Amino acid sequence: IEGGQGCLTRQRREGKVTLADMKESRETRVDNTGNVCLWPSEEVMAYHLLVDRKGQDIAGKNVIELGAGVGLAGMAIAADGRCNSVLVTDGNATCTKSLQVTLGANARRAAA
Repeated sequence: IEGGQGCLTRQRREGKVTLADMKESRETRVDNTGNVCLWPSEEVMAYHLLVDRKGQDIAGKNVIELGAGVGLAGMAIAADGRCNSVLVTDGNATCTKSLQVTLGANARRAAA
């Protein structure tokens, strides 16, 4: 988003789905696509809330992103700083591990 500080996101695999992904999805009954790519809806959501709506829908509020995948929307909203807090969630354990790495990288980047 123009003029913003930006944030980092992490994708486990660059556009590839493996047999291990399919096995994990079958065993956990959780779709593993959130690990594979950045979905355009994340970009659209962040842009809409921060630019089109000028942050008025999130200012001073607690925000939760359900099924965050790589977490771009939640990270961008958190980096914007107008909301009180952001909670990013995903039902997939692999996604939540990736989100933890992403949160750590962004925290170190913000502190620098």
